[in-house]
Amino acid sequence: ATEAVSVNAAMLDVGITYNYAADGSFSVSVDTAAFDPEQTTAAATRTVDIQVFKGACGTSGACEITAESSDCYASDALAIGSAMELCIVPADTDVKVTGLQSVTVTPAGSGTEVTTVVEVDGTANFVTTVAVDDAARGATLTTLMIPLYYDEQAGAAGSVAVAGTALLEYISG
Repeated sequence: ATEAVSVNAAMLDVGITYNYAADGSFSVSVDTAAFDPEQTTAAATRTVDIQVFKGACGTSGACEITAESSDCYASDALAIGSAMELCIVPADTDVKVTGLQSVTVTPAGSGTEVTTVVEVDGTANFVTTVAVDDAARGATLTTLMIPLYYDEQAGAAGSVAVAGTALLEYISG
């Protein structure tokens, strides 16, 4: 999914005049023209890797969960009624997460029901919260492990897949 991200930009048309002396010293005079955003367009695409960790953002020593595999819950499997807590943070340090949208939880297995826990507009359902942590540059997703996830897997131990969109913003300064 492609998201529009506002970026503070300054562009200058620079004319430079060099004055120098025979002894190697020099001075510089720079004339600048203002940036007119009405007359300029720009398009760019940037890919930012997103990391997911078990626990709240800011938790030290948190276990990273990857799409390929993770042992984070091997000895601490989630039971019905427990809370799944995930920290979603960009790998790049010049961006931060400002929110989540279109987050779904899907039990393992074919034909299982997809549950939307955060809507496309960023509204979380009644058993889910999203807490943005500017200091950690991420957002903590906390959702209740409801019986439906286990019913879809016939009560056996299994897994759920979590997918969604992280809204990103450049960090200025």
